[in-house]
Amino acid sequence: ENRLLEVIQDDIRKYAEMITVDEESLVNQIISQKDKDCHLQISNDTSLLKSTSQRLAELDKLIQSLYEDKVMGKISDSVFASLCPKYEFELIEKQELKSKLKQKLEANKQDKRNISRWIDLIKKCVTIELLDREMLLELIDYIEIGERQIIGNQKYRDITIHYKFVGNLC
Repeated sequence: ENRLLEVIQDDIRKYAEMITVDEESLVNQIISQKDKDCHLQISNDTSLLKSTSQRLAELDKLIQSLYEDKVMGKISDSVFASLCPKYEFELIEKQELKSKLKQKLEANKQDKRNISRWIDLIKKCVTIELLDREMLLELIDYIEIGERQIIGNQKYRDITIHYKFVGNLC
């Protein structure tokens, strides 16, 4: 337990020092790590959102035109009855997709705001000698402790700290 606390404190101190020396560089490093993970996905989601919005506009026009053609007698009741539900079903699907894509893209924007929140929390730790339970709960989401490995006469364990708002920074 004491060794784990030392590892956590050292990691937090490392980031606290990095912030005092060059905050912008640390922020860019975190953003770069997060972007590497999801940059392609964001690009794809943005493109899909654009095409979905275009298709929604087309479907609105198609449904309106279909109703007008029905009222004017240009199409039969059977044609109207077969096309209208298809367009309406696709419209509902596209609206749901658009909503999900907007939520995903907003979550990405939220990630950038979360980095700022994490930086503010770490700045509080710059002058702290010993971290208390409250500070650890405020900073850390969870910790992964790997299986014990013995190399030579030394015992090792992988420890991965997942910080709130930014995740694993290694």
